[in-house]
Amino acid sequence: MITSTAIGRTTAEPTLSYTKTGSQPVANFTIASDNRDKTTTFLRVTVWGKLAETVAEHLAKGQQVAASGRLEAAEYADRQTDEKRTGWTLTADQVEFLAKPRGTATAATTPDDGQPF
Repeated sequence: MITSTAIGRTTAEPTLSYTKTGSQPVANFTIASDNRDKTTTFLRVTVWGKLAETVAEHLAKGQQVAASGRLEAAEYADRQTDEKRTGWTLTADQVEFLAKPRGTATAATTPDDGQPF
């Protein structure tokens, strides 16, 4: 088992669903993280239980988050080329909301001299 923390911005609103028995909520979302080599890494994040409901209610597209948990790889065939690829999923037990989506108002402002307070 690999534990990891990923930081990035959400690519869409989270989806919330429930197990077949309806007893366990699960939320899924994807975060995009820019790399030093000017590429972007996309990581699927899955969250269970009360945290899933909180994420689905409060997380918005474009919001910056940090998600920590168990990182797992799964192989799949690319639909267009039929090549084998590896996808990564982070099953998060912690999600921290870091910044609001770009273009939305924030509580903190910067004074006229450009220095944060």
